[in-house]
Amino acid sequence: MVVKSNKSGPTPTSEEEGQTKDARRYFKEGQKHVTPPKGDSTRGFYESLLEEKPDSVMAIRYCVEYGIFAGEKHRKLLAQYNDLKASGDLNPNKRALDRVAEKFGIASEESSAPSAKRRKTTKDEKSKKKSSSSKVKKEKKSKSK
Repeated sequence: MVVKSNKSGPTPTSEEEGQTKDARRYFKEGQKHVTPPKGDSTRGFYESLLEEKPDSVMAIRYCVEYGIFAGEKHRKLLAQYNDLKASGDLNPNKRALDRVAEKFGIASEESSAPSAKRRKTTKDEKSKKKSSSSKVKKEKKSKSK
């Protein structure tokens, strides 16, 4: 003979049935992803990058979006993150447009992206460098003979 138990455990209330546990309610302001564990290599890379170079755009972005730091340090990074976001430095499309505008000599509205601050050498400058370096090599060969 098989005996059935009437113990089915506590039954969930109607409120608990409709709600699922969501980790996002514990997110910090500006955080988009779950915080990686302390031993994660990517987390370690960005933490050390932020220590070595506090104005690193990619380190600030990672640390805010993954909620790496807590308290005051997170608020400071969030302020920097919001400034970068407002200036367009975090927008890859704007940076690409700035590069194209720079390449063709078109003045963009406000090219404040980090890539726009770097100056690329033109084809003429590259050919001048090559010709001058080849002249130097020829002179060295003629002097050694």
